[in-house]
Amino acid sequence: MLAAKASSIVLPVSAKQHTKMTNSILSAIKQHAASTPEATAVIGSHTSLKYRELQSQINLFSKTLDASCLGLLMDNSPAWLVADLVCLQQGITCVPLPPFFSKSQLKNAINNANIDCILCDDLSTIAPLLDTEYQQSELTVAGQTLQLIKLAKPVNESLKGVAKVTYTSGTSGTSKGVCLSSQAIEMAVTSLCQASESDRDTVTLALLPLAVLLENIGAAYTPLVVGGRCILLNMRDIGIHGAANIDSHKLNQCIHQYRPSILILMPQMLRVLLESTHGSEIPSSLKFIAIGGAPVSKALLQRARNIGLPVFQGYGLSEASSVVSLNTANANRVGSVGKVLPHATIKFSQDNEILVRGSCYIGYLEGEHHEHDDWLATGDLGYIDSDGFLFISGRKKSIFITALGRNVAPEWVEGELQNNSVIAQSAVFGEGKPYNVAIIVPRLLGGKIPDQRDLETAVLIANEQLPEYARIKHYHVSDAPFSLDNGHYTATGRPRRESIASAYANEINNLYIENT
Repeated sequence: MLAAKASSIVLPVSAKQHTKMTNSILSAIKQHAASTPEATAVIGSHTSLKYRELQSQINLFSKTLDASCLGLLMDNSPAWLVADLVCLQQGITCVPLPPFFSKSQLKNAINNANIDCILCDDLSTIAPLLDTEYQQSELTVAGQTLQLIKLAKPVNESLKGVAKVTYTSGTSGTSKGVCLSSQAIEMAVTSLCQASESDRDTVTLALLPLAVLLENIGAAYTPLVVGGRCILLNMRDIGIHGAANIDSHKLNQCIHQYRPSILILMPQMLRVLLESTHGSEIPSSLKFIAIGGAPVSKALLQRARNIGLPVFQGYGLSEASSVVSLNTANANRVGSVGKVLPHATIKFSQDNEILVRGSCYIGYLEGEHHEHDDWLATGDLGYIDSDGFLFISGRKKSIFITALGRNVAPEWVEGELQNNSVIAQSAVFGEGKPYNVAIIVPRLLGGKIPDQRDLETAVLIANEQLPEYARIKHYHVSDAPFSLDNGHYTATGRPRRESIASAYANEINNLYIENT
């Protein structure tokens, strides 16, 4: 078979470092292994590692792994973490392959990054995607039996200096490989440690795949740097099956059993916790719940805080090492995404687009590179209030203008709609139209679809929180949820608007024709 074509990016001089670098994350783990060797570092579904054992596993696998670009296609586990840390130690480019990607997305990532080695926990998942010769062997890492696949590909010299390639979820279905240096990642970790006031008592529970950069940095690296503990269970063991299927009972069980102090949640997960949790059931261990990844309504955050959940909304993007700003216990304004963290600087363009500098990406695979001092155009609109809190107004390219000349950020309206328990998902449209309409996915309550009156009431309540020009006048109820499988949702819970508009073109058109 033919080998995949090597991708090529041009790295700035500052990124062309030695392949093996001193890393503060690795240095911290080594120090904890020496000073507190018997302290638990990581707990998985089937094994746990003390700090001395974690360091030993890193050293052991470092002697075995021969790769220049390693793909990780595994469920959350201590073995995932060990492999990731070995890549940092050996100067190997690590490419976490998201388990929620489609087969075509996975195949594209493997070829796009020119991965020459893949570590996986299920050979049947990856083998059909390979279009080049490979050698397969079995090995044990952190007590877990894994498959190591060596591909017949040349070393991609252009990836030297790239510690991690993280793939965006993509709003159009096409994911981009974001190249990050270890220095950028370390700076983001340092900021998160400070913002969350992490210390040796910190316990994180990963509720998202470690292939999600924020979870990798916030739930794994952050506690390890301060000598804390990270819980990396298989996703099925915490009751999470994909982006939308969450077993609230099992999730609550895990939170009570492992008593984490820090969680990272997508908005949908917060809604599930709110619907299944009462104030008396909240573990006293919880100190910091970071919310991000998709727009969050102010009302949802306030409901969480009213029952004692310590929720703090943040903002970031993969190109800026996952996090830019975050509310904290000492500086929190509900509705904002917090104050800009120390490793980042922001300013605004003339049309209020947020521009970021500091700890930004090196470049995209097969795309442009990004100089360290360049400003990154985020595509997000926002402003900073007089006290320094950052607010997000919406996505620049999703803003639509009504026939009355009013600018509407659909994320704003969708957040208000989804704040009601009977609405699971929504997508709002109104470009060039006299009023706005929505495609609504109802939430099953007790296995039943809410009746029409409940949906009408939900829309009415949402409209009361909105100015007239942003309100929903008519809507269509979908009989199927937006999902990764049908291409209508990203892994982080953002609607793919073009895909939804195309699939529901007739329904949207009828909402205007039938009501003129």
